[in-house]
Amino acid sequence: MALKYRIEMKVAYKQQVKAAQIALTILKRIESLIPFEAACSRVFELESKDELIINRMVLSKYLNLLKRGIDKNKKELESLSNPLGE
Repeated sequence: MALKYRIEMKVAYKQQVKAAQIALTILKRIESLIPFEAACSRVFELESKDELIINRMVLSKYLNLLKRGIDKNKKELESLSNPLGE
């Protein structure tokens, strides 16, 4: 029983590490000025076609918050560059 628990915990840990690596890769892509939608595409080195959907579901809340933050920053930057609303 304890062995089964440890094996399941190890699998869960590996999945979390892989999700973190995928999130870091997406952030690096965004830093390279790749559009958000393209940056969130499949990370070929880390995930298969089947894993893509599962990994995006795991990261969905984080990616949604990231997208909102990027959009908010774009709007603020536009308002600063165009203060009179021209």
